[in-house]
Amino acid sequence: TTGCFGKWHNGGYYLQHPNRKGFDEYVGFMVGHLGYYYDAIYQHNDRDVKSEGYSTDYFTSQALDFIERNAEKPFLCYVPYNVPHSPFQVPEKYFSKYKKQGLDDELACIYGMVENMDENIGLIRAKLDELNLTEKTIVIFLSDNGPNTFRYNGDMKGKKGNVDEGGMRVPFYISWPRKIEAGKTAQLAQGIDLFPTLLALCSIKYKPVLPIDGVDLSKTIFRKTKNFDRYIYTRQASYPLEGRAGSIRNDRYRLTAANGKILLYDMQNDPSQNVDISGQYPEIANQLLTEYRNWENEMLSQYQLQTTIEAGFPEERNITLPVQDAILSGKVKYSSIHPNQSHTENWTQNNDSIYWKLNMQQAGKYRVELQYGCSETDIGSKFLFHSNADSFTFSIDKAFDSQILPNRDYVPRTESVERTWGWKPIGTISLKAGEEQLVLKLQNKKNKEAALIKAIRLIKINK
Repeated sequence: TTGCFGKWHNGGYYLQHPNRKGFDEYVGFMVGHLGYYYDAIYQHNDRDVKSEGYSTDYFTSQALDFIERNAEKPFLCYVPYNVPHSPFQVPEKYFSKYKKQGLDDELACIYGMVENMDENIGLIRAKLDELNLTEKTIVIFLSDNGPNTFRYNGDMKGKKGNVDEGGMRVPFYISWPRKIEAGKTAQLAQGIDLFPTLLALCSIKYKPVLPIDGVDLSKTIFRKTKNFDRYIYTRQASYPLEGRAGSIRNDRYRLTAANGKILLYDMQNDPSQNVDISGQYPEIANQLLTEYRNWENEMLSQYQLQTTIEAGFPEERNITLPVQDAILSGKVKYSSIHPNQSHTENWTQNNDSIYWKLNMQQAGKYRVELQYGCSETDIGSKFLFHSNADSFTFSIDKAFDSQILPNRDYVPRTESVERTWGWKPIGTISLKAGEEQLVLKLQNKKNKEAALIKAIRLIKINK
C-alpha cells in the first residue's frame, strides 16, 4: 500500500494526480506553492478536505494514521513537507524561541519551521517504534535543493536556483537498523538514484519501460563496494530553455556554465568554490564542458514543452482550471509576481480575456462554475465564456465579499495573500474531443472592477 502526504508539485491535473502515479492514498496540495499554512483546504484523493492546524502537523497526522492502518502489510509512506518555505508562517512558540536568540524574523521563522518539522519526523519514528516496525522499515530523509535565501549553508557557494554546490547539495540520511551500519559515505549521488536503490533494497524485480538514469547504490550503502566516480548534471529549467545555466560535477571537480562564464573548481581542495582554476587546467575544463554539452543536447532533443492541459478522461468528473495556468491578455494581471496560487485582478477593460488550452480526450457536456470575489458595488458586469464551437454569456449578479485571511506572516510576503472565495454556476458548455481553447472574456464592465477571479470548474453532465 502506498501513501503520499504533503506537497506534490508534479503537475496539477488528472493524469499527474498521485492516485494516477502509483499512490493509493493522497492528502496534500498538488500545486507548487501553499499560500496559507493553517486550517487549509487540501485534496484527499479526488475530493477537497478542510484541515485543522498547522500544515506540517496535519500532514504528519495523516501519515501516522496511514502507518497504523497498514502496519500489518508492506507500505510506502512518502511525506514531502512544504517547509521551510515562504510564506513565513510557523506556530509562535517556535518563532519566539529563535527571536530570543537574536535572529531576524525570517531566520527565526525558518529555524522554527525546521524544529517543528524535526519534531514531526520524531513522531513518525516513534510510531514505528510503537508498532514494532523500526527494524522492518527503511527510513530516508532528504531535501530538494539549497536554501532559497543567502543564509548558513555549510560554507557552500550559492542557494536555491543556482547551479553551484550550495544550490544543489542536500543531506541524505538512510536508516535500517541491523541492516545498514551507522556512518557516512562520500559517494556522489543524486535523486535519480533513489528508484533503483529502493528496488534493490526491497528485492523488487522490475523491468524498465524506459532507461533508468539513476544508479543502484545499495552495495555502497551496505559497504560491499568501493566508491566510484561519475558525472552529475544540473541545469536550470526556466523558459526559454536556450542559454540557461548548468553545471557538471564529478568526484574531484565542478564546472559551471552561467552568465556567459565557464568556471572550474577543485571540490576536494576548494569545497567553497573560491578559486576558478579553468585557466590552470583548460584541458579538464574543456573535457567537462564537452561532457555537459553532450548531455544537454541529448536532453533538449527529447524535450517537448507541453502547452496544453490534458483533460476529459472518461473517469474524470471535474476539471478545475486555476488562472495560474491561463494565458492573460489586455490589462488583466496576476495578484502577485508568482503565478502559483495567484488570482487575476484588474478586470477593468472591456474585451480583456484569459484562456486555457486543453486537449480533450473525449467530447462532453459540462456545467461551468466560476470561483470569484466581487463587492456589492461592483456587481453587474457581463462576461462571455466560449470554447471553439460553443459559448454563453453570464453576469456577476451576486456579490461575494472575498476576505483576506488573518495575517499570520512573520515576514512580508511577495506571494498573493490568501482569501476566501465564492463559487457561482455560470452556464453549460459542450466540448469536442481534441484541442479546445476555453476563453473567459469581459464584455461589459459595470463599475470599478468586474471581479477577482481564481478558477473555472467544469463538472461533467452525465448523458
